[in-house]
Order: sequence, then structure tokens, then C-alpha cells
Amino acid sequence: MERWILNEKIDKVLFRLAVPAVITNFSELLLNLGDTFWVSFLGDTSVAALGTASYIIWIIFSLLDIVESSTISLVSHEVGAGKVSSANKIFTRLLSFFMIFFVSLIIPGILLSKIGLEATGVEEAVFEGAFTYVFVTFLFLPVMLLFYALEAATQAFGDTRSPMEATFIVVILNLLIDPVLVLHFKMGLAGLAIASGISRIAGIFYIYRKFVKTAGFSSKSHKFPDFDFRLGVRAFSIGFPVSLGGISFSLIYFYIVKIVARFGTPAVAAMAVGNRIEGITYLFGVGYYTAVAAVVGQSIGAQKPERAKRALNRALIHSGLFGLIMGILFFFFPDIFGRPFLHEHQSLSIFKSYLRINAFNQIAMIYHVVLEGAFVGVGYTLPNFVVPIPFWFLRIPLSIYLAFKAGIGVNGVWLSMLITQTISSALLYVWWRILVNHHKALRQVKSPGAHL
Repeated sequence: MERWILNEKIDKVLFRLAVPAVITNFSELLLNLGDTFWVSFLGDTSVAALGTASYIIWIIFSLLDIVESSTISLVSHEVGAGKVSSANKIFTRLLSFFMIFFVSLIIPGILLSKIGLEATGVEEAVFEGAFTYVFVTFLFLPVMLLFYALEAATQAFGDTRSPMEATFIVVILNLLIDPVLVLHFKMGLAGLAIASGISRIAGIFYIYRKFVKTAGFSSKSHKFPDFDFRLGVRAFSIGFPVSLGGISFSLIYFYIVKIVARFGTPAVAAMAVGNRIEGITYLFGVGYYTAVAAVVGQSIGAQKPERAKRALNRALIHSGLFGLIMGILFFFFPDIFGRPFLHEHQSLSIFKSYLRINAFNQIAMIYHVVLEGAFVGVGYTLPNFVVPIPFWFLRIPLSIYLAFKAGIGVNGVWLSMLITQTISSALLYVWWRILVNHHKALRQVKSPGAHL
């Protein structure tokens, strides 16, 4: 059990937890950029298809956030309280519950994805490529669940190095398999999804061995499946608000894609690459999200609310500096981020405008992610969807107004992203300050193992 999280200096703890998590997330980003790079050889239409499919993939990962958020929160509370056996039992029961849930989503998910992709109004070639990618990805959903559940449980015990190593394995295998399936065997976007699934299976074998060592987990002592409906409901109460935010974001972006598609496939391709490049900042924030959630969660379990609050304050300083650096790079050097993935002049020109406008968005975006990690650590995730969702919905009418009524064009869509993200992040911080000023709420968190 990783007691150093509760005893060492906050900055040292955050770096020790966040750096491996950030490297892990950047490895995932490298995977996404690698996918985009290989697909770019098939043309901007295929890049647009991958970008359009990504909004479905975001929904899948948003649902997986239920697993990750609830596992980190519930398991880390038990670890912080010194209840290792209880933490392992909770993980086994969570995995049993979620496996049934996600397997049942495969067929409905495929059918609903087709409807959603058709609603975007993209060109037929873009739709066909996007649906193929999504279809194959859904078939590997149980694999994705097991990989990310094991990662989250390992992180909850304070080990972020092992998930990083597992992700390295996944990324390296994926990048090796991608060109073979996509280009040599001419499988296109289906090849990308298959490569991803095969690579994560290899990652599962590695991260499971590490989890057993870190958590002292024994499959004989904690047999799978082991169902606990009450714990599943508790997990949903923690994770679903986080997930709902991501799902809402993705659904809203279906309409955003529909607006952007009116400016042509080059604009759709530019936004697709822009989203991935912004992932550099976003995934750095997710690394600190993981660190903050673990520190806050264990601090709450150990009845140390002041340490939880200090952890967030320091994390905001660390992540804010990174957001500032990325904003400067995006504004002054957009070409170097776009040229490897966009080979047509019109797409690249639109991309440069996207990145320069959203350069002013990087600090607000990264703060939003880190603050969500703090709420997850507390086990109070209501703000994670109550705050951002209204502003994400606001992007639709604001984009229409700025793009068409105000005559700004597609840049109006990018401006709507900047405006809504800035306000949302500010309000989320205000909510955290209110929680801090009434910190009894932190001390009233119940141990999830109380009914075991």
C-alpha cells in the first residue's frame, strides 16, 4: 500500500504520480496521432472520417470514465484507510458489474452510432469510413473495459508507473501493426480499430501482473464474477456525472460537425486534426487529474482534508504553466502541428486558424480537467456535468450565430469553443472554492466498504 502519498511533500507526490500518468496519456496521444498520420496517406477524406468517428469513440471512452472514476475513488478511499483486502474486493465487484453492463452495450451502440453518424450530414465516403471504424471498435469493447479497469485500480493503489509501461506496450504494438493493416493489407480504418484491439489485449496481460504485485491481489481470494448491485449503483453515482459530461460533449459535437460540414470536408478534416493536437494540453491535464484524484481520495480516506485542498492548489500551478506554454506554441507555430497530417492547402489553412484561436483556451481547458479530478477524489462529481454541459450546448447556437449571422465563417465555431470553455472553467473553480469553504462535506464522505 502506497502510504507515501499521505506523508511526502505535495509537490513531490504530484510529480511522482502525474509524470508517469502524463507519459501514459502522451503515449495514447502518440497512438492517436500515429493513426491520423497513417490515415493521412489515404487522403483528407479518410482523415475527416476518422475525425467524425472520434466523437463516437469519445462516447465510448466517456462511458469507460464511469469505470475509471469510480474505481479510483472507491478503491483509493479504502487504500487510504488501510483496508487493502476491502479495496481488492471492491475492485472485483466493480469489474463484474461493469463487464455485464458494457457487453450489453455492443449491439445497441453499433445501431445508435449509425444513426448518429448519418445525422452529421457528412459526405457518403466520410460516413462509410467512420462507421466501419466505429463498428470494429465496439467489438473490442470488453477488451477496452478490462484494460482501463486494471489501469484505474493500479493507479488507486498509487502505482502510475505500471499503467505507463502497459500503455507503452499498447502504443508500440499499435504503431507497428497500423501500417501493415491500413496500407499493406488495405484495410483502411477497420485496420486501425483491429490494431488497437490486438494491442490492448497484450497490455492487459502486462498490467494484470503488475496489479497483482502492487495490490497483493489474488484471484483465489477475490473470485470473478462477484456481483454487488449496491456497489454498482454507488459507482454509477460517482462515475456517471463525469461520463455524462463527456457523452454530452460528444453528442453536441455531432451537431458541431454538421455546422462545420457546411464549409466542406477540408473544414471537418481541420477540426479533426485540431482536436487531436489540443489533446497535448488536455492529456497533460488528465495526468494531473489522475494524480489529484488519487491524492485527494487517499487524503479523504485518511481524514486529511487540508492535504486534499493543498494538492489541488499545487496541481493548478503545475498544469497552468504547461497550458501557457502550449498556448504560445499553438499561436506562433501552428504549421508544425498541422503539416504532418494535412496535405491539402485549404485544410491546413483552416487548421491554422483553429489552433491560433484555441491557443487562448489552453489554460482554461487544463484547469477544467484538473478540477474534475479533485471532485472525483472527493467522490462528489455533480459539478463535473452540471457546470460544463449547459455551456457545451451553448456552443451550438453561438456557433451558428458567429459563423452565419455575424459572418465570421468557420472561425465563428472556433470562437464559440473558446468563449464557452473559459466561462465553464471559471464556474467550476468557483464551485470548488464553495466546497472548500464548507469542508465538512469532505469529512462526511462515507467509506464504500462499510457494507462489505
